[in-house]
Amino acid sequence: MTTFRTAAGGVAARLDNAMWFVLATAAIFVFVAVADVSALLHVSAALPSPPLGELQLGQRLGTYETLLFYGHLLFAAVWYYLCTALVRSRGADPALVLATRPVVAWRLGVVATVAAGFALPHVSLLDGHRFEVQLQWMIPLLFARVALTALLVVAVFGLRRRMHEVLLHAPDAPATD
Repeated sequence: MTTFRTAAGGVAARLDNAMWFVLATAAIFVFVAVADVSALLHVSAALPSPPLGELQLGQRLGTYETLLFYGHLLFAAVWYYLCTALVRSRGADPALVLATRPVVAWRLGVVATVAAGFALPHVSLLDGHRFEVQLQWMIPLLFARVALTALLVVAVFGLRRRMHEVLLHAPDAPATD
């Protein structure tokens, strides 16, 4: 019995493997981001003099969260590039197959949250009021990034379905049993 995963010489299996890697990285990002929000809330509640341990934990989680956010963006971009190359190799128009509403909304949201992240002022704990204002902006920014990650999951599964259709309608698609 021929399945989608063996279609087009196993290309679908490789694409699915890459997709699961994107989703795993996104899931780890969400876990760390939620932990980071919790740490930020604890630090914010303890201002103007939060415990040093909570500050250090928040700093570490923030670093991991940032790395994972940009990492899953990079992996999603690579996966999207693979999808685009595959669609082109099958003679279909990538703009028609891959430009879905969730993908467009996700891209716009990513640009907005990255811009907002760079717009946050870089302050020290010694500047109490500005540090508190920065924390108040970081929490909604993290919630927005978590929501964008959920949108990425929707977009990825939608594109996966569209990629299946492209592969199964390609001239070299396997015959079904």
